[in-house]
Amino acid sequence: MFELLCARVVSGSSSSVVVLIYRPGSEAVTSAFFDDLSETFDRVAGYCDPVYIVGDLNVRLDRTDDASSQQLTELFEVYGFAVCQTGATRVPGGNLDVVATRCDLTPPDVTRVRRWFV
Repeated sequence: MFELLCARVVSGSSSSVVVLIYRPGSEAVTSAFFDDLSETFDRVAGYCDPVYIVGDLNVRLDRTDDASSQQLTELFEVYGFAVCQTGATRVPGGNLDVVATRCDLTPPDVTRVRRWFV
């Protein structure tokens, strides 16, 4: 359903948990994807360290009327994650990439990365 890399990053006395996710755009968004993502969030939501969920989920979060977008947004909210606004992450527009952190943390300053497709 998706590829996952989870790491605890330590610098001096600070540490964070980073969950990097890639879901191929060629794959349909299924209930199994949301089940697996929910299980991942179960494992990391309770960490004391700041948790960052980042990656290319290939779900158009900018389409608020899309069922997959709504379900993903609700899943983030249920686990207490806030999605940071990154603007368009692909040409000709749209947001397929996610940067999220727990709601109790100050949102990171996210520099937009554009993808250029021919």
